[in-house]
Order: sequence, then C-alpha cells, then structure tokens
Amino acid sequence: MAALLPSSRSCGMHSSRAEAHSYASCSAPQPQLVPIRRRGRHWACGCRGTCSPQASLNPLGPKHQHPKRLAPTPALTSDIPVRNLQDSTFAGASAAAGRGAAVPSTEKVGVLLLNLGGPDTLEDVQPFLYNLFADPEIIRLPGYARFLQPFIAQAISTLRAPQSSEGYKAIGGGSPLRRITEEQAQALADALHAKGVPANVYVGMRYWHPYTEEALEQIKRDGVGRLVILPLYPQFSISTSGSSLRLLETIFKEDSYLKLLRHTVIPSWYQRRGYVMAMVDLIEQELIKFDKQEEVEIFFSAHGVPKSYVEEAGDPYKEEMEECVALIMGELGARGHANHHTLAYQSRVGPAEWLKPY
Repeated sequence: MAALLPSSRSCGMHSSRAEAHSYASCSAPQPQLVPIRRRGRHWACGCRGTCSPQASLNPLGPKHQHPKRLAPTPALTSDIPVRNLQDSTFAGASAAAGRGAAVPSTEKVGVLLLNLGGPDTLEDVQPFLYNLFADPEIIRLPGYARFLQPFIAQAISTLRAPQSSEGYKAIGGGSPLRRITEEQAQALADALHAKGVPANVYVGMRYWHPYTEEALEQIKRDGVGRLVILPLYPQFSISTSGSSLRLLETIFKEDSYLKLLRHTVIPSWYQRRGYVMAMVDLIEQELIKFDKQEEVEIFFSAHGVPKSYVEEAGDPYKEEMEECVALIMGELGARGHANHHTLAYQSRVGPAEWLKPY
C-alpha cells in the first residue's frame, strides 16, 4: 500500500495543503455572490436536469423521484460550482429596517467554513459522539421511531467512547481538527486579502466547538452582509455537507438578521484542479519512497455511508467519490504513473448495509 487518500468525511483534518493550493493557484475571479449553476446536475440531489433548484439551504429540497443516473466523464474544472440561494434577499430590507430589524451590510463579505468538529480533550469524547449520533442525518430513523434518537445516541456514544478515547489518546489526547481548520481559515483569509477581497473567514463545526451557531453569532456581530458557505468536504453527502446545510436552513428561517443575509453555497469541489493536483503531489511524494514504483498499489480510503443513502435518498456521494478518484488517477497517468488502485469505504455503524467494498 503506497498512498492513503484521506477520508472525505474527515477531509478538514488532512486537506489544509490542498485548500491552500486550490485557492492560491486559482486564476478565476473571486466570488462575486452571483448564481453560477453547476452544469448538468442539481447541486443538492444529484439529478441531471429533472429537478428545479430550490432557493433554500435544504440539501435535498422537496421530495421527488430520481431517474437512473448515468456516470459522466470526469473533467477537471477551475469553475467554482456555487448555488446562489437567495437572489432577492434584500427585497424587503428597507421594510425590515423600518420595523427596527437589523439589516446586514452589503459591503462586508464573509466566508463560513463548515466542518465536522472533534473533541478537544478526552473528556469531550462521549458528548461529541452523542452530538454526532443524535443527528438524524447520521442515524436515519423512520418517523414513528424518531423519539428514540436521543436514547440511541446515548447508548452508542457511551459504548464507543472508551475505544474512541484510546484512539484520541494515541494522537495527543484530542482531535487536531479545530486547529487545522482554523489554520485553513487563516490561510484562506490571507489569500483572499492578497487578491483584494477583504473577507472575514469563520469556522463552524457541526458537532463540537466552535459550533455553527457560534460562528453565525460572530458573523452577525461583524455585520456581514454577503456570505460564501464552503463545506470542507470535497464530495457532497447528505450526512456531511447536507447535515450542516439543513442546520443552517433551520437557523436562517428563525433569525431576522440571517433571513436578509445574501448567501452562496459551494456544495462540492472534488473536481477543482488545485485539489486534484495537491492530492497527486502527495501521492507522488510517497511513490518515490519505493524502489519499484510501478508495482505499488494506491489505496483510496473513503468514509462510507449506508447504501440506502445513495439508492433511496439520492445521495451523490458515491458517484462524486468515484469521479474524484478517476480524476486523480487520470492526472497520475498523465505524469507517467500507471499504478493499479483500489477504492474502499470504512467506518460502518449499525446493521445496515454500507457502501462496498469495505
């Protein structure tokens, strides 16, 4: 096994270099908060032109039937696939101001980085796991059984905490995800400032501090009026980016300030040239350590999701992961490497069938 591609779900822990590479090498204009449609596919559900994009943060939108998807030919892109979610955000701003509601400043731009989160200390492991398994996008229960969610989360987190704590103990007593994500945020802010975009960059974690709610409160205090929402998961999944976007949708609906905030989502970016090149660079760094490079197997380890997410809920994660691997192997081939590779999925929970091969 020559090189291990980091799990998509934990990508924020591993891809700081890739992010810096992607943004530093990008020659495209910086985000102007205008609608740029992703070609050939609704960004949220994976449909190919059969669904109407919704002006909502809901990652799956309304319930609908999905046709059988045809695998596209992967292609690198330098376009940022963003979805403008509120084209008429400021239509009622004057009226809101007259009612005394806070109105976002259109001049202040922010970027919100979304990530999973992780326990800072060993004492945080069990409550972090509880937050994770209490999320209905992680353990999807039928409507009649949803009242069991907190009890199931408590049981699983209590059972898994000792083993998980041993893992965190082995890497220093806590997750480095917060530190690395904050370093990414600073690197992105510096790159944007260097390009004449004085944007503030915020970090919002789904299951631990700094929570997404904390980041939004800071965004409001800073008077941000235009916001780019960037999940740090290269591939979209309803259990990662989708979960965070559902949370944002709920918060935005209930907050008078955020209702008026003009915002744009970058749903996935696995096909960005900077990201792909960074992954290939990392693999090449490992290949040169072997005497017979051509015999080395390249092993891609991705976080799994239940098979039902893909087949029943329309999650594009598997398709996007396979496209991502194809792009990476294509670039490796262009650089003269014809190694065999394997893509497998890890981290199963519960009795349901998950993506294979394990």
